[in-house]
Amino acid sequence: MRSPCRLMLTGIAEICLVAQGYASVAQTPIRLLQNTRELAKRFRRDGVVVVENAVTPAWTNILIRTVDAGFAVRPFVWRLGPAFARLALDSGLADLASAFLRGPVILFYDEFLEKLPGDIVPTPWHVDCSYWPVQGRACSIWLALDPVDAANGGTEYVAGSHVWNRRFRPTSVRQREAWCDAPGEDIPDIDGARDQYRLFSKALRVGDAIAHDASTVHRARGNPTARRRRAYITRWLSADAREGSDSSPMALPKDLRAFADYPRWPPK
Repeated sequence: MRSPCRLMLTGIAEICLVAQGYASVAQTPIRLLQNTRELAKRFRRDGVVVVENAVTPAWTNILIRTVDAGFAVRPFVWRLGPAFARLALDSGLADLASAFLRGPVILFYDEFLEKLPGDIVPTPWHVDCSYWPVQGRACSIWLALDPVDAANGGTEYVAGSHVWNRRFRPTSVRQREAWCDAPGEDIPDIDGARDQYRLFSKALRVGDAIAHDASTVHRARGNPTARRRRAYITRWLSADAREGSDSSPMALPKDLRAFADYPRWPPK
């Protein structure tokens, strides 16, 4: 008898296969393919860009079913099996990452995040690259699986901060304190001088995404509402990325060679 976990894995795989006929025809919406150059230009200029209708409704439904099945507890969702890797690689998100990083990309890791109703604790200002033992260009794509706005935990960015050429310490999400022994400087007091920065935020519909450079300063608000805020986050590296400093809080999986064993797009 197959275990409940194995049955769930099989079920998700079947969902992906059923959607293949539709998704393979419209992996990335035609409008996005036409606008990729403009989106990439904004990404390079601001370090953040909104991508409306980033994936097709078929893929959005698959992602929502996946997170509601309980796969929101850890990063590296793609390691659960080939069907799960398809969530990032075949949905069109890999095409976007490749456009933003200007070439072939590596799927670093993916995860489902949910800021529950009543979770009023904000995620403090931070940069993703502070947490990763990685050298090279990188970006994150934050795909909304619920309507998101400032009231229920929407994200906010300091546009242009990806070109500051400053190294920031990672910050503890709950304690809102920097790792004192980590190299770099503390994030500036953005909220205390908001008029001095070019701040960017936008409400998202289901299927919309925000892509940001791994060096872009950003935060997420708390969610005091009764609404859910689910998201699927993919982290991408340029094809020439290498393993970096051991001082980063994140440890890479020991059973994977960095980054030879990670999925690539386009596939080799």
